[in-house]
Amino acid sequence: MGNSIWIQKFRFLKSMGFGIFLLVFILILSVVGTIIPQGHEAIFYTERYSEYLTALVVIFGLDHIYTSMLFMILFIALAINLLLCSTSRMKRIIIKVKQRNNINNMKEISSYKLVKHKEYSSVYRYIFKVYGTAGLFKYKNKDEVYYSSKNVIGYFGSWFLHLGIMLVILFYIYGQATFFSSDIYGVPGEVMSLEGTDYKAAIQAFNVSYRENGSISQYTTELELLDEEGKQLKKGSLNVNNPMRYKGYGYYQTSMGWAADCQAYKAALPLKSEVIFEKSAVNIQAENIAIALTKFYPDFAANESGFVTLSDMPNNPALLYAIYYRNELVKMDIVQPGEAIEWNEYSFNLNNFRRYTYLKVNKMNGQIGAAVGGILIIIGLALTFYFKPRELAIKRQGEGLYIYGKAELENEENRIANALKIENYLNNKEEGIDVR
Repeated sequence: MGNSIWIQKFRFLKSMGFGIFLLVFILILSVVGTIIPQGHEAIFYTERYSEYLTALVVIFGLDHIYTSMLFMILFIALAINLLLCSTSRMKRIIIKVKQRNNINNMKEISSYKLVKHKEYSSVYRYIFKVYGTAGLFKYKNKDEVYYSSKNVIGYFGSWFLHLGIMLVILFYIYGQATFFSSDIYGVPGEVMSLEGTDYKAAIQAFNVSYRENGSISQYTTELELLDEEGKQLKKGSLNVNNPMRYKGYGYYQTSMGWAADCQAYKAALPLKSEVIFEKSAVNIQAENIAIALTKFYPDFAANESGFVTLSDMPNNPALLYAIYYRNELVKMDIVQPGEAIEWNEYSFNLNNFRRYTYLKVNKMNGQIGAAVGGILIIIGLALTFYFKPRELAIKRQGEGLYIYGKAELENEENRIANALKIENYLNNKEEGIDVR
């Protein structure tokens, strides 16, 4: 009694309604996770959203939806729901298969009168063939009943389809929850650690190819992957349409820009020296001062529209910089590479401009599981639409033959057409039966 009450209470766990509710909720969270960039620091959202929206992002964990506790609970609940649904569906299918070859579960769809009392096994087989049930043949001597069924595996079509959908959904959610994404940007010769992995990336070279009109045709990075000890794991070329892959990680050529060597001085004494990238800054925290490379113009020109570059080639290079002191803009100007940049006792030099490459590194888990789910869906659809189960029974009683079948065989037009085929067949036989 107690177990029955608990079963009733938790019956909803395997209901379709509960599964749809979970899917809709997960879909809404996935949409939010697509709109709101994931995995950034709080300052990232503060700079882009209002104070109210930033608070919502932080409070509800919208900056890491796929690894949040709420998402994990929904994921586990959906897994339980789909598992219970599949188990329940399999039980019903097994019951259907076991109930085959039972004349009590069929309806009489036609009857014939025997002309002669002979063994009509060939006639029976022909009848099964006409009705499209010539498959597994079984005879029950006790009841004088012949059974034949075809496409028994078709009963499992809906189960394969359901299981495939379950796997696709579960592995997709798993892939989102464990999705890895990182960035690599640098100039040739740099070696950097790939955050979140045990790998290092060494940029060997970066090449840009041009069309005849001077526009960029393609840019290619020569990349080498190293382990923590510096041993080469893989080396290859990648461009916009040709990523490099290694152990599930995909390395994609995303963008590029200009970079330069930046030297900072105070009263002619060196403060810092590092590579500065376009639209980024070199920050000297001890001095509360920073210099930003706002824009680099390879072929600088000024017109009524403002500052432009006439081509992508460094024919007349110039750069737009900005100096910030204590987070306030104190100076902005355009100079040529190598020209001294001075403010008070500070000076900067930006030179040796060259291209830098920007790569995106992604890893999506669960792809094999999702692919298996897709294959099961195809199998399920094929079984459902092209292997529909069919059953027929022929009962011999006195001088009569009685044909029983499932509802799909009851179509009156088909019944008459089948009867005529059988009658024509029997007219050419010594032994026969008459259609009633």
